[in-house]
Amino acid sequence: MNRNSVIQSVIKSLLVIVLLIGVVGCGGGSKGSIVKRRDSKPNPTTRYFAYVANLDSNNISAYTINPDTGALAKIADSPFATGDAPVSVTVDPSGKFAYVVNTNSHTVSVYTINPATGALTEIDDSPFATGNYPVSIAVDPSGKFAYVVNYVSYNISAYTINPDTGALAKIADSPFAAGDGPYSVTVDPFGKFTYVANRVSNNVSAYTINPTTGALTKIADSPFTAGDGPLSVTVDLSGKFVYVVNYHSNDVSAYTINPTTGALTPIGASVATGSKPFSIVTK
Repeated sequence: MNRNSVIQSVIKSLLVIVLLIGVVGCGGGSKGSIVKRRDSKPNPTTRYFAYVANLDSNNISAYTINPDTGALAKIADSPFATGDAPVSVTVDPSGKFAYVVNTNSHTVSVYTINPATGALTEIDDSPFATGNYPVSIAVDPSGKFAYVVNYVSYNISAYTINPDTGALAKIADSPFAAGDGPYSVTVDPFGKFTYVANRVSNNVSAYTINPTTGALTKIADSPFTAGDGPLSVTVDLSGKFVYVVNYHSNDVSAYTINPTTGALTPIGASVATGSKPFSIVTK
């Protein structure tokens, strides 16, 4: 199978991603909350929105969320245009900006979020260049840095985020090398470490994050062995554990995180899943 066929297969196998956020909608506040916890109560002064990346129609569907019923209502002017083949969407911790990875156009589109309506407005100079065929993006908990994994160029594009505009600026020495076919990226809850699931090389790359510059430094003994075809990586809310789903071996690899170094240690044998696991999240 040639490279173009492989890429098309990767793109077609990607799932659209829904992101739920809360943004302060009344008064002059700009702070919001990231993904709303299930056990938290709705805040009457907060508006909640959902965004969906539409791979084939090259746009983002945007909705308001009814805080009592969970029902979705289309936002005016939705869907909003993106680049070619949007596959991943995330929102910064402040709830001010949305970031969309466009696989075929090798870019990230950046938008401001209207705190009252949830509508998206693309910022000046957007989209921003990435590596070859980006597939996943993560923003660190401080909202200062963004990381994009590039499936074909085998690396991670790293950026600083302008806190006023949301614009991305390339970090020195970016991109940083990853394994073969990096497919998913996550940052631990404390913003100390970044982890990347490498689909082709069957392992997890681990890095420390420079808190001032956002630059990545490979952790000793990285990459760490995973199962066959790791597609999705996440860190639990305590920041103590990493979980990786392995598409071809139909299981989940679990690791403890060394709180000082960020190194991973397997937690026993992998745990079986259903057929072709694709994504994982913890609560």
